[in-house]
Amino acid sequence: MTRSKLKSPKRKPLRRSSKRKQRHRLEFPPEPRDVLLEAVRINPDDILARLELGEYYLRNDLEDKILDVIANLEERYPFSDRFTCGYYNRLLAFGYAHRKQFIEAEKVARRGLEEHPDSLDFYFVLSFIHMSLKELDQTITEGERFVSIWNRIKQGQLPP
Repeated sequence: MTRSKLKSPKRKPLRRSSKRKQRHRLEFPPEPRDVLLEAVRINPDDILARLELGEYYLRNDLEDKILDVIANLEERYPFSDRFTCGYYNRLLAFGYAHRKQFIEAEKVARRGLEEHPDSLDFYFVLSFIHMSLKELDQTITEGERFVSIWNRIKQGQLPP
């Protein structure tokens, strides 16, 4: 057979059905914020979901929403463990500082330091507060404490 005698069958143009498109469409996981908001909506008493949502807001520069999520948690649910209490105080201090409620932020940070004397976060908040109030000496003092603890962590003298 020669090439001229061979005929290829006519093909229909390829069409993608809508089902096929749906089947191969990439599914993305939901945003962490949406999952946490849903968890809080379903169970408003879920302390950890509220704290995690506050942490999400802190890490994504949405500090103005922190206090709305974790407000009055301590009054409603006394924290029994040291970790949760420190976590809550840290978020609360950042939330107050962001809203320029510096007196409340400093009280919370000092209270947090009583439980966690080597917390970088509380010294960071205190430095930010004093810097915002233009209290240079206090800013330097808190900043030096921050650096001292940071160096001890880097040298392995404190856990990260």
